[in-house]
Amino acid sequence: MEEKWYFVQDGERRGPVSKNDIFKLIQAAKLNRESFVWKQGMADWSKISSLQEFSQKEEGLGSLKEEKTQPFLSVPNLPLDTPLTFDLVDKDSKSIYIKTGLDRGQKAQEFGPFDLEMLVKLYKGRRINGKTLVFFPGLDVWRVLGSFEDFEKVFHELPPVISAEEKRAWERKPFTARLFFTNEDKFFEGICKDISLGGMKVLINNFRCTLGDVISLNVHPEDPSHQFIAKAKVVRILENDSGFSLEFVDLSQQAKASIGAYLAS
Repeated sequence: MEEKWYFVQDGERRGPVSKNDIFKLIQAAKLNRESFVWKQGMADWSKISSLQEFSQKEEGLGSLKEEKTQPFLSVPNLPLDTPLTFDLVDKDSKSIYIKTGLDRGQKAQEFGPFDLEMLVKLYKGRRINGKTLVFFPGLDVWRVLGSFEDFEKVFHELPPVISAEEKRAWERKPFTARLFFTNEDKFFEGICKDISLGGMKVLINNFRCTLGDVISLNVHPEDPSHQFIAKAKVVRILENDSGFSLEFVDLSQQAKASIGAYLAS
């Protein structure tokens, strides 16, 4: 019997499909080497690029193997010609995270999630400013608030002048953890902070869990060499259901090495 594969697309678990179907999705640029797939027998979700089955060198793929019309692509979350506006925000949920401190030469701190209405209130209250960094699903990196094209329309003020050097220094991919929670059969993404060999804190929206739940994590810092897979137990629910604190369970040596290297860097 042919193996059935599942994949994650647009934040949703989809499938089952055949292995050939996965190749077709790759060639159509609907999946890429960073996409996650799973089949029965695998311990956890894995990136396509990490699996021998999708090396495009395997025998028996027929015309699909021979065409090679399009290699694996690293496709950004947003197409290059997509305007950077707040229309990209999910209006039905709290999904915006903020990072403060960098514009004042201080240690960066992350907060959230917020909805757009709360973001405007924080701005009007001078809790954040045009150089505050924001991130929400769909963005590829943290973005400076003043770089959004509809900044004046949303905040009723002109954006500050932000140099290219400041943008390059601040706009970085956040340290994210992709979580698959089997009880809900959904795929979630959150921002990790305060990571150690013992555990970490996760800022995340719409993820329902209770104390003691054990969840599976795929953790992806900016440097892919620090990626690791782990299981962790929920030991604390954050205020306003904005996230939770996790305690790692039976970390593998590879995971310990990845976390240690990240902390050392």
